[in-house]
Amino acid sequence: MDQAGPTEFGVGNGVEALSLESGQAPAESQKQQEYVITSAHAVDKDSWQQVGLMLVTGFNCAYVFSFSNLMLVPLGWAWGLTCLAVIGAFACYANWLLSGLHVIDGHRFIRYRDLMGFVFGRRMYYLTWFLQFMTLLLGNMGFILLGGRALKEINSEFSNSPLRLQVFILATGVVYFIFAYLVPTMSAMRNWLATSAVLTVTYVVVLVAILVKDGKANKTKDYNIHGSEVEKVFNAFGAIAAILVCNTSGLLPEIQSTLRKPVVANMRKALMMQYTVGLAVYYGISIAGYWAYGSSVSEYLPYQLSGPRWGNVLINSTAFLQSVVSQHMFCAPIHEALDTKFQKLDEGMFSKANLGRRFALRALVFGLNTFVTALFPFMGDFVNLFGSFTLFPLTFVFPSMVFIKVRQLLLPPPLFLLSLSQEILEVELVLVNRDPIGSARDLLQLAAQMATLGGLQPLFSFGVISDVQYADIPDGHSFSGVPRYYRHSMQVLQGAISKWNDHKKLQFSMNFGDIVDGFCPKDKSLITVQKVVKEFDRFNGPTYHMIGNHCLYNLPRSKLISLLKLPSIHGHAYYDFSPCPGYRFIVLDAYEISTIGWPQGHPNTLAAMQILEAKNPNSDKNSPNGMVGLEKRFLKFNGAVGKEQLLWLDDALKDSTKNEQKVVICCHLPLHPKAASAKALLWDYEDVLNLIHSYKCVKACFAGHDHKGGYTVDSHGIHHRVFEAALECPPESNAYGYIDVYRDRLSLIADFSYKYCWVVVILKLEDMGKLGFGGRSVLPRKSNESMRIIISTVIGIVLGYLIGISFPTVSITKLHFPSSIVSYIEDRNSGLTTQTLLNRAWDSSNRNRNNSTSNTDDYPKIYVPTNPRGAERLPPCIVVPESDFYLRRLWGNPDEDLIVQQKYLVTFTVGYEQKNNIDAAVKKFSENFTILLFHYDGRTTEWDEFEWSKRAIHVSARKQTKWWYAKRFLHPDIVARYEYIFIWDEDLGLEHFDAEEYIKLVKKHGLEISQPGLEPNNGLTWQMTKRRGDHEVHKFVEIMATVFSRDAWRCVWHMIQNDLVHGWGLDFALRKCVEPAHEKIGVVDAQWIVHQVVPSLGNQGQAEKGKAPWEGVRERCRKEWAIFQSRLSDAERAYYLSMGIAPRNSTVT
Repeated sequence: MDQAGPTEFGVGNGVEALSLESGQAPAESQKQQEYVITSAHAVDKDSWQQVGLMLVTGFNCAYVFSFSNLMLVPLGWAWGLTCLAVIGAFACYANWLLSGLHVIDGHRFIRYRDLMGFVFGRRMYYLTWFLQFMTLLLGNMGFILLGGRALKEINSEFSNSPLRLQVFILATGVVYFIFAYLVPTMSAMRNWLATSAVLTVTYVVVLVAILVKDGKANKTKDYNIHGSEVEKVFNAFGAIAAILVCNTSGLLPEIQSTLRKPVVANMRKALMMQYTVGLAVYYGISIAGYWAYGSSVSEYLPYQLSGPRWGNVLINSTAFLQSVVSQHMFCAPIHEALDTKFQKLDEGMFSKANLGRRFALRALVFGLNTFVTALFPFMGDFVNLFGSFTLFPLTFVFPSMVFIKVRQLLLPPPLFLLSLSQEILEVELVLVNRDPIGSARDLLQLAAQMATLGGLQPLFSFGVISDVQYADIPDGHSFSGVPRYYRHSMQVLQGAISKWNDHKKLQFSMNFGDIVDGFCPKDKSLITVQKVVKEFDRFNGPTYHMIGNHCLYNLPRSKLISLLKLPSIHGHAYYDFSPCPGYRFIVLDAYEISTIGWPQGHPNTLAAMQILEAKNPNSDKNSPNGMVGLEKRFLKFNGAVGKEQLLWLDDALKDSTKNEQKVVICCHLPLHPKAASAKALLWDYEDVLNLIHSYKCVKACFAGHDHKGGYTVDSHGIHHRVFEAALECPPESNAYGYIDVYRDRLSLIADFSYKYCWVVVILKLEDMGKLGFGGRSVLPRKSNESMRIIISTVIGIVLGYLIGISFPTVSITKLHFPSSIVSYIEDRNSGLTTQTLLNRAWDSSNRNRNNSTSNTDDYPKIYVPTNPRGAERLPPCIVVPESDFYLRRLWGNPDEDLIVQQKYLVTFTVGYEQKNNIDAAVKKFSENFTILLFHYDGRTTEWDEFEWSKRAIHVSARKQTKWWYAKRFLHPDIVARYEYIFIWDEDLGLEHFDAEEYIKLVKKHGLEISQPGLEPNNGLTWQMTKRRGDHEVHKFVEIMATVFSRDAWRCVWHMIQNDLVHGWGLDFALRKCVEPAHEKIGVVDAQWIVHQVVPSLGNQGQAEKGKAPWEGVRERCRKEWAIFQSRLSDAERAYYLSMGIAPRNSTVT
């Protein structure tokens, strides 16, 4: 029985630790101000070896199967290993520091929340309780999910149709409940730790052995980081979150409470065991998995193991059994809190009363967790995300906060990291030790000071606001359902004017359009515009306005130019001004070409109507229905600048370049698709971008219109910032700011408090120094210490977020190393080293500068024998040996062409008569597939009736077979970007086929050459390729619906004969291209198709000698088979003879 007796520690200083489960000492002890530790669980009983073993096995649970995918795939080798080392070291240090706070001034704290409550008060007690228990509950759900996956994987090895995951989640929850009921406390786990250790060693050894085998067999590993820039950022954030989750638990005081004295020394010994033995295991598995499979490694490693079957079953079963023990450690603090609150503490843990109560308590915990996990089986991603936010303060922030508070009682550890963390947190505490509202102001001022790089004053400052869209009407919603606060937007504007006037250094302000809303009653349009302009007139300086579409809904252009006091050029709404000699602001009119604002018969109106008629197929020109991608910008509420304004812009940029001015371009409509929605873009944004990219003077583009805001840096280093709309600010929030302008940078101090909360980000600019973004939360006015610490915690969480998004890509090539540390990379053919080449380049550049007119005939010519054949005379960096079928635009920036890069290629050899069957087949393939059609009948344009055909590749050559096409158009270097290549006939029925699931099964079983099973009861099928209902796969494929891996195709392509176009006999020789063939070739029975036997290319022959066309084709097929057999046999015989080896009798059957 595990039950703790009371152990007393002096209160000291009269501060009582806050604990909902704490009991009070007798009256006499209370007089002596003594604090009693009361817990239903055991305290002060375990050895450090027991706790160390528990930590090692606990952190090497089934979670390690996901670490390769979660931690290394988004970061790659360089940043991944760096983050593993750095975060592991910091986690170790932070827990080492926290273990030293277990006893403070004679008080022992067995719960994390008690420690924080003792030092910082009641509110901090509850905050810690919330963060810790949410982490533990979510972690337990993750354990249940992993246990369910393990059981499902075992079931899939023995069943062709395994049960749903939810069934195994339920079973896992029941098993966990039984263990937690029978083994009630963390100390009681001692009897199970040896078993847990044996199970851990078992699945670790078997797993590593299979990973090594698979890694050696996998010759083409892709370690690239895939996805868009945004995906890379958030995936990197998730990776760092996962690294933090795998290294710390957030329950160290609870674990430490079970240790015998001396508790601090013993805990640190156990921690060293975790961060040496334990860390080596779970880091080792993570690295081995990534090494073996590269960026395609599964989120659950056992899914991807090649076998043997007994190995997969053993790994999953032992991992499941081990997780039963491990999960209990992470859930024990929750059990302890409930047991202490509801059990009878004067009775044993196994008394009749406590057994009944514990049954109900455990059933409540695991019933809830199992239900939520079964309801949301993607819980694993949320566990990592939320866990990182909670574990960052629990692991890094809180221990440093406690140490700072009580550092006069402790000897500082001799580590520089302590000093660093202390200084960081003291800066935070200095900020929040004033009133909270003032602290926000200080935080923004800190951002401004950071941007000034030494206190330099800005050249000038100006205010910014966008899309006020005021109207004296009730609040409403946008077409997409976003709330709009028409009257409150005036309060936002009034607050902006007041803040700008308080600043006293703003030279001007800029309104980015739409000062009134289109729903404003038209009989009140003039009065409403005048009211808003009057508010702008309160500003102590000029305001530069832009005309937006909502402005034009209310008043004509000519009236608006007068009311807004635009410095008009010949009645136009575009203009420029220079607030100081070094800067020029160019304001574009986004509605120069528009259907709104001009008279109906005006040339600009007619030009806009022509554009809309050509680009927008809808009768309602404000509707994007049926339009895709960037075509959606051609809507009636957008417009264009037009050719005349572009000529004016060109002249202005020439003049700015001549006068060495930096240019900021302002426009109501955004100018870059990555900064805004496609539906908000300027019609002719590409023309504008092409023009400004031809000049180096343009540094930033500011816009409005897209209410949610946006930001990007384009390929020429120009910063595009779209400002959030004042209209969509809820009450008590704002959307405005001001910009400090320096000679080499801009600093935006923004109060977008409905969008951002306590964010200060400094972004390094390539050409303009730094750009800062700041936001302020709307917090209640509280001045007590708990509120200050809560704010500090929020800042700590934000710091964790910033750490996560700081590593979006791996780009070692951008680092500039001194020549002393440049590695010498030997070129085996040329004998040159990297250092030699660098020295030659440096010498040649000096020689060119010093002797530019000298004779260059003696200069060595380029010859690189390692380049592809024919490219030996080219410098290696210009050689591109591979290509792809990715479609690219004829305009725009090349690096913006590919929004999605397909991973797989599927080809069909087709005639138009089979269009409906092909249409149904193509729809079975997702956007991950490039579609390539080979047309043997020459009819290609008719296929445009299908929407997907416009994105497909069409190749036409009359009366040719798919193998003729494959040999000539699918060279391995052309299709090298695709992981798998589908080479399929046109007469296949795909009703029961799922391409993505098929790929998963192929990867799971390690198939290099495969095909779906053929339905045995429909169409023509060979016995060997018929679908078998009791298997996922069986061996042998034919050439009708073959799927090749990238490596297998590289071999097969070379085996295809130029003159043998039908490919008969090729399927019997495919085994020569993979090793071992019996494991790498197979039919995927779980995904099947139907061979419909539709006469197609076979009827394209010619009648000869009284034979039907199809008979001549069939006769040619048989002849080719015999010829291919003979050629292959002769080729092998010749090879063996040349090697002095007696050839075998036959190689092909």
